[in-house]
Amino acid sequence: MNNKSIFHYTKDYSTICRIIEEGFAPSFCIEQICTTDKCIKFSVPMISFCDITLSKADEHKNKYGKFAIGVKKDWAIKNNINPIYYLNIETGISNSIVSILNAHSNYIKTCDEKNTDFEMLNYIKTVSHFKNYKGDINPKLKNITFYDEKEWRYVPVFKNECGTESCKIFTEEKFEEIIKTYPHKPHFRECALKIKLSDITHIVVPDKKSKYDLINCLSSNQKISNNKNNFNDLLTKILTYKEIVYDL
Repeated sequence: MNNKSIFHYTKDYSTICRIIEEGFAPSFCIEQICTTDKCIKFSVPMISFCDITLSKADEHKNKYGKFAIGVKKDWAIKNNINPIYYLNIETGISNSIVSILNAHSNYIKTCDEKNTDFEMLNYIKTVSHFKNYKGDINPKLKNITFYDEKEWRYVPVFKNECGTESCKIFTEEKFEEIIKTYPHKPHFRECALKIKLSDITHIVVPDKKSKYDLINCLSSNQKISNNKNNFNDLLTKILTYKEIVYDL
């Protein structure tokens, strides 16, 4: 049914409505990469998607939100959204990635982000697409097999006033500063990936009430509902989980 789609999950219908109007806007997310003897946390702006079929998404939606929007994989590939790489903490590659993160930690203490050199920029781009095979999300969600999520990730590259590319990735000592600087999500609306209604494959909501709430939200937005043919086609893509199970 949806092997040509990837999905972004969220916790309310208003976020789905905003995404359809404005696009997928990245926000800082705290990640952690561990080896057998140490862990390092870092924060990077991103939008995450998963390549899990809707019929197998029960565990995923319970972790990340019961509202989902599916997009064509072709659209994702054209917009630099990439499957991420998973690390086994027992292997040497995990130690290598943590070493790179430590190098970046020392780098940002002594060098202005505006002057990020080409080699460091490539390191950062690479590191921002790694995750441990297993790990904890929070104290209640532990020993999660992240590999099962089949994550795809969009990490924006920024340009400073000199036109030089840089990536915003920060290690743990900067977290409090980030929260003060970016108190409200999404953090980077200016980097939102715009999407056409025709690139949306599914919108999934938990129940009929949520479905009607979303339809009302979309209908009241003239930017979305202006083209009646496209809008009516969009409405046919809104399903509840019960409807999906029934179809399958």
